Amino acid sequence: MTKIMNKGIITDYLRKFDYDFTENENQIIVKQDFNLKIYIDLSDDGKIKINDKLDSLNFLSWPFSMSIKGTMTYNFISSFIVFVLFLALRNSINNYILTLVVIFSAFWNLYWLIYYLNKSDSLKKEIKNLTK
Repeated sequence: MTKIMNKGIITDYLRKFDYDFTENENQIIVKQDFNLKIYIDLSDDGKIKINDKLDSLNFLSWPFSMSIKGTMTYNFISSFIVFVLFLALRNSINNYILTLVVIFSAFWNLYWLIYYLNKSDSLKKEIKNLTK
């Protein structure tokens, strides 16, 4: 299929299911919940490149704008730093409350990571199935 046909199929699908999206000449940007954007690049005739990006002010990478994989790396590093601080502070303040805060933060990050991955992957699979 040509990129014009692919773009038409993709935009018809996005309109049918009421996605919020914008079109450029060779790119479609789909805006999803909680600052997740999917970039569909149609500039190459033989390939469709699909990327995700979390804008700043989201639940995982709040000050930065980055891909979900970048967010995973960012959260791993920040979790390691929090764990080191936890080990350093565990004798100086109430151990029980600090443990609960660290566990809650870990589950909070895991929940939002899974949410964003599911949203991104489900749309990517739909686009791939449409353009086969």
